[in-house]
Amino acid sequence: MSVALACLAGVGLDAWLGELRRGHPLVAFGRLADRFERHFNGPDGRGWRSHGVTAWCLIVLPLTLTAWLLSLLPGVGWLVEIVLLYFALGLRSLGEHLLPVVSALRSGNLPEARRRVGFIVSRDTSGMDEAGVARAATES
Repeated sequence: MSVALACLAGVGLDAWLGELRRGHPLVAFGRLADRFERHFNGPDGRGWRSHGVTAWCLIVLPLTLTAWLLSLLPGVGWLVEIVLLYFALGLRSLGEHLLPVVSALRSGNLPEARRRVGFIVSRDTSGMDEAGVARAATES
């Protein structure tokens, strides 16, 4: 299967199914990364660069190598690529979260726009102006 068809299938799967409500692999990965961050950086949040490299080697490298090796399997490699793209995209979910932000901005309801953009960014939105809300939504 060509790369273009695999990409099209991944986008199509995302449009059809949307984001998983429970058991999303990226959420699990985020929790694992948080756990490693706390372990390597300690309670004060300060760690050495070598800790970051070690954590990357323990988390990112094995998953990347596993995905790459699975993608090489004859007959199923293309399926692995489609599923990985589906998990990584989240376009439908992003649209579902962005439309209320856009609607609130267009109607001049800045507090609601801040609240809505807070669902998709991991920073304090209370002091954002309209441009800041739009920028945060766009960056997502």
